[in-house]
Amino acid sequence: MDEEINNRFIFNKIFTGSYLIYNLGNELINFIKTDDNGSCYGNKRLIYINPYGNRSFDYKDDTEYVFHIMGVKYEGKSYYELVAVSSVDNSTKTLYNKNTGDERSGYDKCDLRFNGYLLSEVFSDSKSHLCSFVAKKFYRVKKGIRIFFKVNSDVDKVSKNIELFEENDTSKIYVINVLCNPQHSMCYSRNIDVSVLNKIISSLYLEENDDNIVLDMDEQCFAVISDRTNLEDSVSNQIAYFLGRDRVLMSHFIDLLSGKTSSKIPFDKGTKYEILREKNKIDLFIKIINGDDVSIIVIENKIDSYINGIILNGEEKVESQLSKYYQYITTNEDFKDVNNKYFFILEPRYSSITRKKLDDNFLDGDKYNIVYYDELFNILENNEFNPYSKNIKEDKNDRLNRLFLYNQFKSGIEYVMFSKAEQMQRTAYIRLKQKLNELKSKEW
Repeated sequence: MDEEINNRFIFNKIFTGSYLIYNLGNELINFIKTDDNGSCYGNKRLIYINPYGNRSFDYKDDTEYVFHIMGVKYEGKSYYELVAVSSVDNSTKTLYNKNTGDERSGYDKCDLRFNGYLLSEVFSDSKSHLCSFVAKKFYRVKKGIRIFFKVNSDVDKVSKNIELFEENDTSKIYVINVLCNPQHSMCYSRNIDVSVLNKIISSLYLEENDDNIVLDMDEQCFAVISDRTNLEDSVSNQIAYFLGRDRVLMSHFIDLLSGKTSSKIPFDKGTKYEILREKNKIDLFIKIINGDDVSIIVIENKIDSYINGIILNGEEKVESQLSKYYQYITTNEDFKDVNNKYFFILEPRYSSITRKKLDDNFLDGDKYNIVYYDELFNILENNEFNPYSKNIKEDKNDRLNRLFLYNQFKSGIEYVMFSKAEQMQRTAYIRLKQKLNELKSKEW
């Protein structure tokens, strides 16, 4: 009985593979609202089940929720992360038809549109359905909560799921075992999965979202196009380049770092500084000189990777690259006259490297403070890049070129600060904006 299909829940795998990077994926239908134009399906949310919108005729009246999930890596392990949930409105019938051509013609007659264009024009893959179900409500996972599914688990693990939840917890990572396995884009829940899935749809973990998506970008930055946003060396090079040339940006960054420590890092108008890359394999090595007062800042940049160089020493806390860098700075003769030494990890908020893990698991991990990419992005967003005096005369094209490069840098940092689900959604939104622009261009 535990292993039998319970069709109350569908697991819908979205944002998979490289297809979405270069094409418009139909799963984006789940995130939009149709135009409020008085049509029979106007101002509605729809549900699209991958890969082609197919649904079971036998189970269609029993399905109540669709869990939109995405494959992710966390601490080196594979999971499916819950991105959103659609509740099914079984009182509103669709025009679902095995013949997708007839179905699409029916929706065109109903004048089903998005941003003024027929939905069949926007999502033009003729072999795909436009609508598996009509949605009653659409939910996002609450901020501060991440829900990972470990699929194809055994019955014993699934039966213990309920113990993982803590009431009123608003900042938590949950790893949930389920018996079902959406290997082929979608699957139905099993009987034993239902109790924990019911728990997830409670208001403690999800919040209703009735907003339409905002399409404010129609191009990716070069870092995304060239697939360099997850390359820590590349991003570290850019940080060193721009902050190393603009002391105003650098001063704001030092203020940010100071706020993470118990003492203010000295940096004023007369301060000299340099940023070095890969000094003793340190990602960002910053030396600050105020007269006889010298400070060293060590920054380990972590985007997708975990702590490296782990050595199992039989102790409670393991040695790693963190202890290696700390020992280098605190014991090397070259730095004996350095007054202040600071250690940081720069990472996105979705990183699995947490304050607790640094303190509990890593030798000298407690010496490192965490700085987040969104904090760096806020500095970049609120300041121009101007490495020269305001009085300098420069060519207009040089200034425009510098501005372009800086904006590309900012866009790359913004992308890095997003979770993988947010990154793929951003990519999908850009593809949708491009499609709408293509349709608009054909009108001329």
